Amino acid sequence: MGSNKVILSLGSNTGNRSDYIDKSVIAISKKIGNIVNQSRVYETDAWGYDDSKYLNMVVVVETDLSPEQVLDNTKSIEKDLGRKSKTITDADGNSIYSNRTIDIDILFYGDEILNSPILKIPHPNLHRRNFVLIPLQEVCPEKVHPLLGINIEKLLKFSPDTEKVKVFVN
Repeated sequence: MGSNKVILSLGSNTGNRSDYIDKSVIAISKKIGNIVNQSRVYETDAWGYDDSKYLNMVVVVETDLSPEQVLDNTKSIEKDLGRKSKTITDADGNSIYSNRTIDIDILFYGDEILNSPILKIPHPNLHRRNFVLIPLQEVCPEKVHPLLGINIEKLLKFSPDTEKVKVFVN
């Protein structure tokens, strides 16, 4: 198994956050592929709204699944771990973020660029979020963003995000 490397971001901000992260790592290894690298777990404030703190990490997975199959499996893992909808909508029809037991985003799938109604790879906001860039730098600092042509280390250096990201100590 493992003709492609997919990089996933995991986040949890409700319930036993650490347990949800651990359970999602186990589920990823069963449903998506062999985890070949993973970052430490980091704690951050919620991004885009004011609520409880998140735990975040990044995993690198070798998989034979297509990007769409990876997406289906991440959604299945989220649902199995009690995840409700990814976003909620306000009275004006705008999507807003909500608390989640687990959130699994596909950051990269090899060097592929995909822009479909259901899946965008690389993840469209990864270069703006330190809670993604810091764990990414830990596992693959030289990885080049295929759209921006800049490696993770430089993306972090020039990130507009000012939120603090610290290693989580359980």
